[in-house]
Amino acid sequence: MTDLVKLPEEEKLYRGTPIALTNITDQKKEARQFIDYLRTEESHQIFQKWGWK
Repeated sequence: MTDLVKLPEEEKLYRGTPIALTNITDQKKEARQFIDYLRTEESHQIFQKWGWK
């Protein structure tokens, strides 16, 4: 069973979402495009929609 515990805003802890290219991929162009997309305002709004800051 899981319980949801609501914390006051000042006590919330947020985690990052690191991303990196690897040397073993054969899709570097596509990976770079995805990373570039993650830096856009559109992507930021999607993260915010789902509760990320």
